[in-house]
Amino acid sequence: MNDDSVFDLLPAHLRGMDDESGGVLRALLSVLAGEARHVRDDAYALLDDLFIETCDEWLVPYIGRLLRVRAQHTLSRDGVFSARARVANTIRHRRRKGTLAVLETLARDATGWPTRAVEFFATLGWTQHQQHVRPAAHGSADLRQGDLVELTGGPFDALPYTVDVRSLARGGRHNLPHIGLFVWRLDSYHLAARTARPAADPPDGRYFVDPLGRDRPLCNRPSTEDSPEGIAQEQHVGGLLRRRPLHAELEQRRRALVDNVAPPVRFFDATPPFQVWVQDMAGAPFIEVPAEQIRVCDLTDPSPAIAEGWHRPAATRTYAPTGGGPASVLPIRVALDPVLGRLAFPIGVVPAAVRVSAAHAFAGDLGGGPYDRGSDLGQLSRRQVDWQMGVSKRFAPVPGVIVATLAEALAEWNVQPPGRVGLISVMDNEIYQESLVNGSRIQVGEGSELLIVAAGWPELPVAGGPPGQLARQVGRIVRTGLQPALLGDVAVAGLAPGNSDAPGTLVLDGLLIAGQLTVVADGPANLGRLLLSHCSLVPGTGGITVGSGNQDLAVTLVRSITGPIAASNTVPALTVTDSIVDGAGNPAIAAPGAHLECNAATVLGTTTSKTLAATDTLFTGVIATTRTQTGCVRFSFVPRGSVTPRRHRCQPDLLLANAPPAQHPAIAARLAPAFGSTAFGDPAYCQLGELVAAEIAQGAEDGGEMGAFHFLMQPQRLANLRNGIEEYLRLGLSAGPIFVT
Repeated sequence: MNDDSVFDLLPAHLRGMDDESGGVLRALLSVLAGEARHVRDDAYALLDDLFIETCDEWLVPYIGRLLRVRAQHTLSRDGVFSARARVANTIRHRRRKGTLAVLETLARDATGWPTRAVEFFATLGWTQHQQHVRPAAHGSADLRQGDLVELTGGPFDALPYTVDVRSLARGGRHNLPHIGLFVWRLDSYHLAARTARPAADPPDGRYFVDPLGRDRPLCNRPSTEDSPEGIAQEQHVGGLLRRRPLHAELEQRRRALVDNVAPPVRFFDATPPFQVWVQDMAGAPFIEVPAEQIRVCDLTDPSPAIAEGWHRPAATRTYAPTGGGPASVLPIRVALDPVLGRLAFPIGVVPAAVRVSAAHAFAGDLGGGPYDRGSDLGQLSRRQVDWQMGVSKRFAPVPGVIVATLAEALAEWNVQPPGRVGLISVMDNEIYQESLVNGSRIQVGEGSELLIVAAGWPELPVAGGPPGQLARQVGRIVRTGLQPALLGDVAVAGLAPGNSDAPGTLVLDGLLIAGQLTVVADGPANLGRLLLSHCSLVPGTGGITVGSGNQDLAVTLVRSITGPIAASNTVPALTVTDSIVDGAGNPAIAAPGAHLECNAATVLGTTTSKTLAATDTLFTGVIATTRTQTGCVRFSFVPRGSVTPRRHRCQPDLLLANAPPAQHPAIAARLAPAFGSTAFGDPAYCQLGELVAAEIAQGAEDGGEMGAFHFLMQPQRLANLRNGIEEYLRLGLSAGPIFVT
């Protein structure tokens, strides 16, 4: 319904009379049509709200209450997780109550994590009855089955065990009443056609999947199970990939080619765990390497070292048909190690470029990553973009629209007049080895705002143009699926005078930067705002440094990872929200003149600031605050010896206050933060360890965990699972979650 829809229903002579009188009736009816449109939209929304599939998120708990779904924590904060599936499947779950498949599905719906349910009584080794023979239940481990031994202790363990009399809550597993719900808490993040980084300079045929040139394990892309009654297998969950099953499947595919039969499909279905593209010479098209021409093997550094480095595959392999006959020689284009994230070509084969589609594991949507960050730029800027340029090595250059390097785009931006709002969208998953300093640095004039965003810039239909006409429209971007890597330092200069009422703004979003971000101190040196949103400044090689001047600068980190932050005394404000600041052995935050505000942050290293306000934050190093009369630290972990403003329900203070002094060392040791890993790039980087104290894992204001991953609401997810699981268990059984990752 448009504004003229009611007016168009009038007879033609009345419309003509209204046009002659100045269009008063048209204006009145357009107002009425607008109100009618609101009534219509509200009626449609009310209809949508009657169904769990289409209702607004806030209505999900109310519909769940109609079905008497047991008490559920609301988990829709920032769209991280919804209980919609749990409520939608309630009736179906109750109809299949007591089955193993429904327990697995319920756990997945209640937590949002991939889950495999295991009946531990089936893994017990007892004397078999002649009327209940179990051929697969061996009395002892068959060490000749390497895959069977490799899965020992995990969710796919098939070895026999003796009875474990401990309860599930105390780590017990193998007992008659026990059902284990193995959950994968790490998410799988798939990057399509990312450029692989050569392991040597010049390239010699060895590559890292990771653009930073590090060993980084690949993980599986989860797939849907064949039926709701099925139990999740290894290919259905987003676990870390293993060499053995992938090698075996590709070998079976090659033998199937020789035997001219259909190959078995397990991992390499419509969504394979990895794909490789090769460009044989510069300028040539990228050709995908068929799965049958990839060999999965161990590319660990040999000891002693050999001339060709990692193991190099033979260029061909010979296979004899199963039924006899002449052997076939099949080509092998590349070897891939999913555990290390490495590729190696046969000796003498050096492609011009290599691209790999693969997935990595991480705890949540934090730091630079391919996850969906939305298409609304209102989260980054309140102003309308009036200048845009794309950066891509894959799209053909278009003067004034798309260029091949960030330096070229910045050269165009730096000559724009002050007051403009610019957007540079990095449109691919390439590696940009550029140093954006000195003459190539970012310049932000008075009243100007520049956004550098990892985002696609699609061609859209032109409004009012002929059918089929497409064009890239300023400000219309898609912030998903990309993680470009910038290997180099970045410098930014604010050009506004010191007494300016409107100093400029720089926004970085979705970028992976392996270098130092510096706000320069030469010239006017007055930047108004620096926002890092969903970015990663690699700890150890990157961080943020702010020079003198910049007396109006407010530095803000949102869902980002960065190395140490060092700001001069003149910088007045620093805000860290849902982010990780990793000092990598050095002071994490050194901002002696700033008001520091931390909201659900993880700070690895010491912290220095003028004033401090913190909530749900995990500090691992001593805090030194100059002015303690203002500010407050709430529901946070504060190391002993720290100087802070007043504290409210912080740890370990809360426990130490009522404990005798003799117990203080033991309490402090028990409450020490523990992480799965503190090495950037590891899947469990800064994820709280499984054995971390409950006072930290559930010590936030809302009962969630302290630190940067507070937004995942993991304690609430587990509480939802425990609240609902008993309703679906058979009498005498007990079930509980077991973390795989």
